[in-house]
Amino acid sequence: GRRQQRMNTAAAKSSFAHFSGLLKSEPVIVLESGSSMVLQDWHFLQQMLAEQALVLSYDRPGIGLHSRSTGDPAAASVTRNLEGLLSASEIQRPFVLVGYSLGGLYARHFAATHPDKVAALVLIDPSPDHGDLIGPAAAAWVTCSAWIIHALVRSGIARAVTKLAGLLMGKPQLDLPPSIRAFANLPHLRTVLREIRGFSQIQKQVSATPPAEPLPILCFSAGQRPKALTQGFDFSGHHATLAAAGAAPLSRHLIVDRASHASLLSNRENAETIGREMRAFMADLSLTSRS
Repeated sequence: GRRQQRMNTAAAKSSFAHFSGLLKSEPVIVLESGSSMVLQDWHFLQQMLAEQALVLSYDRPGIGLHSRSTGDPAAASVTRNLEGLLSASEIQRPFVLVGYSLGGLYARHFAATHPDKVAALVLIDPSPDHGDLIGPAAAAWVTCSAWIIHALVRSGIARAVTKLAGLLMGKPQLDLPPSIRAFANLPHLRTVLREIRGFSQIQKQVSATPPAEPLPILCFSAGQRPKALTQGFDFSGHHATLAAAGAAPLSRHLIVDRASHASLLSNRENAETIGREMRAFMADLSLTSRS
């Protein structure tokens, strides 16, 4: 297949969508980010998957460099936006939809409402569709922290401190990750906070929209999860339940032992572990579809 970094479509020409990989490969892979993520955060995994597939990462409205937001973090709104992006990108064949964290909820909603467009789901440490994980106190703490990050990044203080730390550690290339730099953009900050405040409603929308037929599901869990951050919720058990509800015999649940939630994608080794398992999953998917 012919390798291409960006498709020649209106969607891919924007800075909010990035295609990489083999133009005519099967299946296409679509990446749905978690809250506050930007498309560059998929770099390690997208780079590996693009060796064998066409891969799309994108920023939801309001995220990253977007100057405007829809103001609506509802799952149905995210589904409509992704549907429009896929239509503009001329992706018509079924694809593998990958969701990380909050993106796992959005991916499940899209798959349930568009079963003809999704060949399989890959869920990377997905947020659950039940459980009071972000109460008023947690939401207030996140809001305060986000505004502090915004001030530090926008003023240049955060980047200056990071650069200084890099020089002291002998790593002059050290810089703020893209998802932190994005907090300088006010629409990004406000969109992230809308998603946090709307989290319980997103959960309800997804749990109220079960799939008509099970899809093959590959679900990953982080092996390292501080108990203080779980609110008593059994994330790994929930992820195993999601995989068990997927279509047999392809669906499975895997734990990335050394990974935390954040390092599943930001650490190259962890991302490559996920990439290898995804390649095997898609090979099995391809063989099943041909039989």
